[in-house]
Amino acid sequence: MKTFKLFIVILLLFVTRLGAVPQDQTTESKYTDTSLTSVKDYINTLKNKNLSGSSDNVISRRQNRALIQLKSKTDLGKSILREGFDSVLVQTQIESIIKLNAMTSSGVFEEEQKYVMSSNIFVSTIIFRELLTRVEVILDNLVSQRDKFENARLAIDSILSLEVLYQTPGDSSAAMIYLSRLKSSYGEASRVLDLLNKTLSKIQEYESSVSTLKFEIEDKYLKTEQLQIKRINSEVEIEFDSFSHFKGTSKSFSEIIEYSLTKALLAFAFYLANHIDLIALMILFVIGMLFYLKALKKHLSYLSTEKSITEYYALKYPLFTSIVVVSNVFQFFYKDPPFLFYAGSWLLTYGFLIYVLKLSVDTRWRRWFVILGVLFVVVYLDNLILLPHAADKIFVFVLAALNMSLGLLGLHNQKKAANKVEFLKWFLRIFILLEGLSLILNLFGYFNASKRIMIAGIIGIVLIILMVWTIKIIYKIFSLSLEVYKKSDMHSFTINLDRFNNKIPKYLFVIAIAGWAYMFVHFFYVLQIFIKPFVDFFTGERQIGNLVFSYDQLILFIFIIFISTTISKIISYLLADSFVAKEKNKNKKGIDLSSWVLIFRISIISIGLMIAFVSVGIPFDRITIIISAISVGIAFGLQTLVNNLVSGLIIAFEKPVSVGDIVEVAGKTGTMKSIGFRSSMITTWDGSDVVIPNGDLLNQHLVNWTLGNSKARFEISVGVAYGTNLEEVHQLVLDLLNSYEGILKYPPPFIVFKEFASSSIDMSVRFWVAEYSTGIILKSDLIIAIDKLFKEKGIVIPFPQQDVYVKSLPVNEENQKS
Repeated sequence: MKTFKLFIVILLLFVTRLGAVPQDQTTESKYTDTSLTSVKDYINTLKNKNLSGSSDNVISRRQNRALIQLKSKTDLGKSILREGFDSVLVQTQIESIIKLNAMTSSGVFEEEQKYVMSSNIFVSTIIFRELLTRVEVILDNLVSQRDKFENARLAIDSILSLEVLYQTPGDSSAAMIYLSRLKSSYGEASRVLDLLNKTLSKIQEYESSVSTLKFEIEDKYLKTEQLQIKRINSEVEIEFDSFSHFKGTSKSFSEIIEYSLTKALLAFAFYLANHIDLIALMILFVIGMLFYLKALKKHLSYLSTEKSITEYYALKYPLFTSIVVVSNVFQFFYKDPPFLFYAGSWLLTYGFLIYVLKLSVDTRWRRWFVILGVLFVVVYLDNLILLPHAADKIFVFVLAALNMSLGLLGLHNQKKAANKVEFLKWFLRIFILLEGLSLILNLFGYFNASKRIMIAGIIGIVLIILMVWTIKIIYKIFSLSLEVYKKSDMHSFTINLDRFNNKIPKYLFVIAIAGWAYMFVHFFYVLQIFIKPFVDFFTGERQIGNLVFSYDQLILFIFIIFISTTISKIISYLLADSFVAKEKNKNKKGIDLSSWVLIFRISIISIGLMIAFVSVGIPFDRITIIISAISVGIAFGLQTLVNNLVSGLIIAFEKPVSVGDIVEVAGKTGTMKSIGFRSSMITTWDGSDVVIPNGDLLNQHLVNWTLGNSKARFEISVGVAYGTNLEEVHQLVLDLLNSYEGILKYPPPFIVFKEFASSSIDMSVRFWVAEYSTGIILKSDLIIAIDKLFKEKGIVIPFPQQDVYVKSLPVNEENQKS
């Protein structure tokens, strides 16, 4: 305001000067120049002052924004520091892995260890592979933590390096205020940076040590694999100078047992933890098969079969049967399991199988199977010993001799037993040959080779028993399912059960042999060498445009779709199509599960499709593109199909008709046999199956005789002769209806006389029955009863008559002439 007043005063002086009368030209010019200079100086002063203030304002705004950002990033750094880096956990994990690494390396990479057993190498490979995986997980976690802390530090550093933070405001009071804010923010940010740097230093130290540990474990893992390959390619090594003098380890037998159990259990625990999802899936399949076998057994109890259910050994113990079948199928999906896992699975399923078959084989073979199981348990435990010892050499020799004797006993049983196990004949010879070779190698000091061959012999005979009987059980269950299916009005399957009671077909035996061969070579590392090219072929990635896939993913996709479709059909069969389900739903009130079958099937197949897409790694955006393409196709060419599909869903939700209802549509009357995705099937009274699209089923006039209730009204028309006492007829027929079994009392039957016909007085007999399906037979019986009653009472049922009068023409002459 003062500046403005000063400007007005100067302006007035200047105007006064201009208005004054000049004394001379020189004086006038002098005063004019002085005034202009003063104005210019003042304007420049104002300009510089304004520019200085504007610059200070811009800098102040930038400084405020920078301090706010610094505060935000500092708070973020504090938050990250509060989350912290769990160095204690990482240190514990590293120490645990170092300890396990040292334990696994002992007995394999020690200088005093002159010879390493193949089983020890294989178990060590599994442990090293798991340790390598865990080290990589720790290293990835450290890298992730380091990136997080480095990003927080970089964000704070980038703000602190801004030049605007260090510019001083022109005003002294503003400068003091800003200095106070900057000092506070800078000090807080510096403290956070110091903590971040210390944490980063610690993370980098751990990262360096873990990287070194990873390199060490990876090197040992590769060396164990090379040892296995070298063991295959090299000649068999002698471990004993004489039968009892071993030139290898100096550990005592108790130390060997402790070392072997610790290492074997560690490999087992690692493998179990890594495949817990597959094991859980296997348990779900066991539960599913258990319920199916129980349902199958219950279905068979409703049917009149030519044999007792107790003769089907597959259904005697459904739990044990389920475990045997599912376990033996799932073992093909486990990749490189340790001996403790896969041989333990065989031991468990073999025990359950022998229990299931205890009454299906004669006494000789039953005893032989039990002895084989006992020897297999002993061999299983012996193979867990990972270091050679003289006592183990003698034990292996005794086991080989016992196994060979058992094989000879099996050949003897083949000749003497009433029930011969034909498929074992050649495998028993292989068993005896391997055990004899084991004895010879053991005598000459080749202990490791002797032990491996002894174990391979008994594993081979146990495996072929498991494979063949698993195939037999599956075949038996399939045959029984078809038998029940056939008895459940599904005439598309006609099967002779007798051909399932003897030998399994040869192609199934070939499948059992192939499964035996695959699992048998699992015991030897040679499997990895031979199948690696095939595994690489199926698992290798291939690319078509932007789509990346592999053959194993395609197989998995098809397998999941197949399983989901099969499960949907089984559920449909159990809930709606089977004989038992139809009998249960026949007089059932309330919720009818068969009405929800279509929804269940659509849900299961939809879930299967989603799982299949996710399993092969197809992203959801591509799934959306596929659905969009299908939608376009539907809009142009699949309108009728979609109409039928939507109609199927409407039928499922609104339930105008359910499976088992008696319906009349398009002039066809029958029982609703099934409701599918696109069409439904009606079984007419003459036995034919009529397929009707779901759209037509809703669009046409559908008559459901059993919707809500199954009661139905029937009518019999009958006539009596003129002159008959109608009141007597009415009472006689009414008494007959009230006393007749099967006719409902409510609504009550009634009789009405309709009309005077040409030859009779017609009446209508109307009555209600509980079931429409029984009404036709009841109507027929009632007609017979009414006819009998009328004959007893002398009541005439006339039939149409016409009187014909014949008249002769008059005779005349012309007619006579003609």
